[in-house]
Amino acid sequence: MEFRQILKQAGEGHSKPSPSRARNLLDRLQTVEASVAAVASRLQRLQEENKLNLSRVEERLDSLVVLLMGILSGCKLSCDDSVLKTSILESRRLKTLETKEEAHLVLKGMGQVGAQDLGKEHKAEKTPASLVEASKKPDQSFPRDCAEIYKQGIHENGIYTIQPIPLRQPFEAYCDMVTDGGGWTVFQRRQDGSLDFNRTWQEYCLGFGSLQGEHWLGNEQLHGLTHLGQHTLRVELEDWYGVQRHAIYLKFKIASEANKYRLTAREYQGNAGNALSYSHHYNHDHKCFTTWDSDNDNYPMGNCGAYYGAGWWFDSCLAANLNGKYHRGQYSGVTSGIYWGTWYILTDKKTNQKYSFKKAEMKTRPGGF
Repeated sequence: MEFRQILKQAGEGHSKPSPSRARNLLDRLQTVEASVAAVASRLQRLQEENKLNLSRVEERLDSLVVLLMGILSGCKLSCDDSVLKTSILESRRLKTLETKEEAHLVLKGMGQVGAQDLGKEHKAEKTPASLVEASKKPDQSFPRDCAEIYKQGIHENGIYTIQPIPLRQPFEAYCDMVTDGGGWTVFQRRQDGSLDFNRTWQEYCLGFGSLQGEHWLGNEQLHGLTHLGQHTLRVELEDWYGVQRHAIYLKFKIASEANKYRLTAREYQGNAGNALSYSHHYNHDHKCFTTWDSDNDNYPMGNCGAYYGAGWWFDSCLAANLNGKYHRGQYSGVTSGIYWGTWYILTDKKTNQKYSFKKAEMKTRPGGF
């Protein structure tokens, strides 16, 4: 403002002011002001991010202290299970360590200390498989999936840290330890319409949402979970009348990003119907993943992901789409809702409106669990 006043006074003090020069100076001044405002805004964002990061670091340090105190306390065999459960429950807080190397070194050190301490007191005792034992391995610091955690004796639903592929970053996932024998890694949940599932290819690749609520775990994580061995897919559906049904596919796999996260879903069981292999032109099995910004479907006239507002393994286009829009029950127009083409109600006979689901959940575990 002072600079503007000086320019004004200078213009008034000259008998022949130069409008072009003054205008040039004002333009440059506005550019500087915009740059300063941008820098100030970025500094403010950095300050907020630093506060958040500091809070996360403090939480991780608190978790480490609790865990280390439990391991170093030299507790008897009767409390080993509680220590191991604590290590699993607290381990998910370590996911946000800045690098893989930090996480690996910290967890490996913790595992060695715990194993040595417990080994001295109970050399003749047989202890269950645990994260402590897993951390001795050179590349595996966490359980591979929820099924492995279940086999370690942890049978409570919740968020745990898993590491399907050694050398890769571990991540958090919601584990269903109750349904149909437990050990399920949940990778999709719809329950209240709080989350928009019309996302980009990159967002579906990395995952989005809250593990406690609506979310998509991530196609890259799905590939890691299913790329080796045989796996099972379980689809759970609930309509607005409270009817619950499920579909199980005994052969389930998600290919790599290079193969467009192609779906394998075969050998159906259940009571919801085999909507993933509905017909010749509406067969989602062995189809690539499509989003509005990455068209990999079999529809020659357009992009199914853009048309139906979802990322999914479209054919040309769908007999199932559990990532569709969250309509609260009946709706009209394009079949864009959460859709399963073999459900017993697809349209309301009274109003002739289409039907969507209240809840949908997808989960996987190793075959033969």
